[in-house]
Amino acid sequence: MPVGLWIALVGGAFLAGAAFVGVLVVRRGAELIVAIGGAAGLALSAWAFSRINDVYPRVDAILYAFVLGLAALGGGYALASALLDKLATDVRPYRGRLADRPRPERIAVALFTCTEPESYSPSVTAREIASLTDEGLLEAGIGVMPFLYTAQKARYRAAGGRSPAYRQLRQVAEQLETLFSDAGRPLHAEAASCAGEGSLPDAVGQLVDRGFGTIVIAPYAVSDSLSMDSALRMVDAMRLDTSGVTVTLAEPLWGSDEVATMVANRALAATSDVQTTGVVLVAHGQPDLRELRNPRFDEHETAFVSRIRMLLVEQGIPTEHVKIGWSEWRDPDVTAAVRHLAALGCSRILVVPAVYSVESIGTVLDLPMAVRQARVDDWVSVIVLPAWRDDPIAISALRDRVERALSPAERASQ
Repeated sequence: MPVGLWIALVGGAFLAGAAFVGVLVVRRGAELIVAIGGAAGLALSAWAFSRINDVYPRVDAILYAFVLGLAALGGGYALASALLDKLATDVRPYRGRLADRPRPERIAVALFTCTEPESYSPSVTAREIASLTDEGLLEAGIGVMPFLYTAQKARYRAAGGRSPAYRQLRQVAEQLETLFSDAGRPLHAEAASCAGEGSLPDAVGQLVDRGFGTIVIAPYAVSDSLSMDSALRMVDAMRLDTSGVTVTLAEPLWGSDEVATMVANRALAATSDVQTTGVVLVAHGQPDLRELRNPRFDEHETAFVSRIRMLLVEQGIPTEHVKIGWSEWRDPDVTAAVRHLAALGCSRILVVPAVYSVESIGTVLDLPMAVRQARVDDWVSVIVLPAWRDDPIAISALRDRVERALSPAERASQ
């Protein structure tokens, strides 16, 4: 019996420590279940501690039991935290059946951009943390690691529990489908992301399973990020050409004068006096190591934002009143850009997510927070404009690129 008490003491405390990590990491719907398990472990450990006090009524035995229980609690926390990297399972190519006889005349578009999952995902968060750790951009010990998951989960809760990105991308896909249908060229458009539910490999595989023999992957983005390139390589690994499926890639939108003009016009529509208006054009940015591996991403974003800046200056906004603010990794960030424009005397500052095709937690939560951190004077009005969303001009530009990608694809299938 005494041995069982010590086992119960250690086992219950260990379970409680591991459950604490679980509550910090799991999805919101599973928190209560994990918390109940942790409470049960803590109750078992407390009961064993009280029984040990009865069996061994000595100060040294009580001290040993307390230290052992505390060590087991920390051990459970440490082990569970150390195992969190196992959640970062690799995104694998689609493993479905793949249709044996795809029909080339059936055309589909996989509308593609990198968005966060619609709801909080521990596995996607683990992959992001692992990627940052591998690149030397994040150093977090096992004591801190679970709180990184909690921070991401808190961001979702602050944004209403769900990211609007994937829903808006589906809306764009529906309108793109309608645009082609109205022109007498019916096709199917499917939304796809880089990872998680609705990833590009899964979306393309499911389209093939449904008999589509011609698939256009159309980036709804200014440029291809490394995450997008990784998803595209997984599609290449599926070797769909051996199944008679033609897959082509449409151009990203960085060279679209129409989209650049649309973004500039949105800013101008929110301007009352061009001489006292400042504009922060927000671009993504990427770490130095990723910039070395994928320089065209920054080149494309810079070229696109510079075109918007030129259009705004041509409409009378002073050159020094139009700044690029990077959302992360590069300077100046959005907060610094807003402060700078306020110091120049701008009474109205427009924060424009110039390269964001759909809203994300970054646009609905991080950009307003960056503006608040600027702490500008009360007489300065700062307005955060929306992303492109389903703007007809952006969808029209997307359609043009799909058309150009379809032409060689259709010739190849004939």
